[in-house]
Amino acid sequence: QVRDLSNGTEIPVVSQRPASVLAFSPDGTYLVSLEDRHGLVVIRGVKSGQVLHHCSHDSPVQCLALSPNGRQLATTGRDRAIFIWELQSGQRSKVLHGHTHMILGLAFHPDGRSLASASMDGAVKLWDITRDPRGHLFAASPDGAGEQLCCLGLREGGQRLVTVNTTHRRLDEWDVTTGKSVRRSTLDLIDKHACPRGDAALSADGRFLAAPSRSDHKVVKVWDVATGKEVAAFHGHRAAVCAVALSADGRLAASADQQTDEQGLFAEVRIWEAATGQEVLCLPVIRQGILCLCFGPDARLLASGGSEDGAIRVWNVVPPSGGQAVPLHSFSGCRTVVSLAFSPDGTKLAAADFEGDHVRVWDVETGRPCHTLPSPSHLTCVTFSPTGNRLAATGYEGTVRLWDAATGQDSLTLHG
Repeated sequence: QVRDLSNGTEIPVVSQRPASVLAFSPDGTYLVSLEDRHGLVVIRGVKSGQVLHHCSHDSPVQCLALSPNGRQLATTGRDRAIFIWELQSGQRSKVLHGHTHMILGLAFHPDGRSLASASMDGAVKLWDITRDPRGHLFAASPDGAGEQLCCLGLREGGQRLVTVNTTHRRLDEWDVTTGKSVRRSTLDLIDKHACPRGDAALSADGRFLAAPSRSDHKVVKVWDVATGKEVAAFHGHRAAVCAVALSADGRLAASADQQTDEQGLFAEVRIWEAATGQEVLCLPVIRQGILCLCFGPDARLLASGGSEDGAIRVWNVVPPSGGQAVPLHSFSGCRTVVSLAFSPDGTKLAAADFEGDHVRVWDVETGRPCHTLPSPSHLTCVTFSPTGNRLAATGYEGTVRLWDAATGQDSLTLHG
């Protein structure tokens, strides 16, 4: 029963299940109840007594907490995850991972910006929940239907977001603070539809874009992001280019094509001077369909991955004068590699396995595996944070999963 204490009037609340936990939002607008041992949380309007939302946790709920501003609900269960819900919409906005034992208590800070959690092993964690994981919506078109963005990056110290739209052969630049478009250029950019894809690359500083040309898929062009002008072109491939990478310092570029002969599928990978378009090295033929390339942070190493055998090859692309590229490692265990990322210090290599639904991490020096991380289905991208302490991946289901790069421990899941 729910009664108005000012006049004793009973507010009708209909429930078919016994409630084990009850909590009012601080402003008295919502009544939250735990009504099912399997994890069903019910949000009701206090005035009407009607059910507004059902929130299903993935495991039996142990405890819950309401934010001081009455906007958010935190729940946790036996799965050691913390779910953050928006009370008004009933939508789950965040999933926090990090505890290794069952969580026994949750408490919001009075300012509503932080959440504390305590677990059975005595660990207490404080979470910053102020950042909206959905961020800004950067609208590629009025309805966004059928749009394909093949890559994105940041420039000008993180103040500008750059997106590359292959559907309309367009390069867009956005103000990160406001979410508004500040520049748009139309390029001679390949416009075929493919996903996942690794045939376009932005430099680490966001100044340059490299991708196959629409007029000739065997040619890779480089554009200045700020002006949209072509600054270089790479000629020499004998088939359509399927993967492109730029080194962190912007000095080198790598590209791969895909061909067939009597033995089957093979790829040629070429290394170029990015500023001049001059070819400096051609790797030995790789008997694999290449889907992605990635330079190490010092541009000494290049990793390649793709389909067929799912192998990842790491090459020394700065051999002694007159020498050939030297294969250092070949990592196995993946089915279809669609994205590769070196850690900022170059000690780790991460791979996104599109069919295997895992991120795998290796030690670059020893070649030994470090982590195998269950991930969002049909992965499309993996990347390290600039400090190297976090690893992130995303896939077709639209979530972003983050891990502690050193331990492989889940740290956060973002739902947009």
